[in-house]
Parts: sequence; structure tokens; C-alpha cells
Amino acid sequence: MDCRTIEDSANRLACFDRQVAILQQAEQTKEIVVADKNAIQEAKRGLFGFTAPVGRLFGLGGSADSPEDELKRIDTEVSSVSYGRGGVLRIAFVEGGAWEQTDTRNFAISPRAGQKAYILKGALGSFFVSVNGQPGIRMRRVQ
Repeated sequence: MDCRTIEDSANRLACFDRQVAILQQAEQTKEIVVADKNAIQEAKRGLFGFTAPVGRLFGLGGSADSPEDELKRIDTEVSSVSYGRGGVLRIAFVEGGAWEQTDTRNFAISPRAGQKAYILKGALGSFFVSVNGQPGIRMRRVQ
């Protein structure tokens, strides 16, 4: 950015050429990764529900997010439903994430593949999953 302050055109261009070469080298060696806002939003969506340090990679859940950029809810679709030990409900979603029930409440109607759902971020790191318009139950991301 400092190159912009150089008045002489030839020196300014030479400065830009040096800095772009440094940036290009850093990108080729993966020391720096350039991503647009849409790519970051998609990454946030894919990581939604994970705790640090994975989530902090794109500023998830930390001070790097401004309140308007923080992802608090995703709308999705159920891809599969299963039950683990002790009858613990496990739901997988089309994005690939899998969630397990952490409370004792149950859905009135069992979820099925293809149903619309949303995952809502709650207080103190909790998440609520609602399927087919039913009241949400507390779940945690396991995959």
C-alpha cells in the first residue's frame, strides 16, 4: 500500500512489481490465502457448530466477526436420521454435518430425510435444531 505514495511513476510501478511478486510467492507457498466474502461465508456455513480452534480459522466465534457478520442460523435439509446408544438422536444434514441430541426433549414427530430444518446458535455455545417447523431441541455438532 505504501507504493501508492511514491510520486515518480517509474519508481511507483517498480515498487508495485516488487510487492506483487512477494504476494504471488506467498500465495504459491500457501503462506497467504486470498478468499472472497462468498467463499468465507460458505466456509463459515460448513464449519457452523464447531468450536475453536477450527472455527477461529475464518473468524468464527471470535472478536474477528462483527455482529452483523456472525452466523447465527443456517437453514438446511435433513439427509439422514439415526439413533445411537441410549436412543440419542443423530441427524445428518445435506451440507455434511452431523449433530447429536444433548437434552432429553424429543420431537413430537420423528424427523425424516428431506425435511427442512434450521440450526440456531443459542447462548453459551449451545445450538438448537428444529425440523419441519417443530420446536428446537438442543444438539451438538459431532462431525
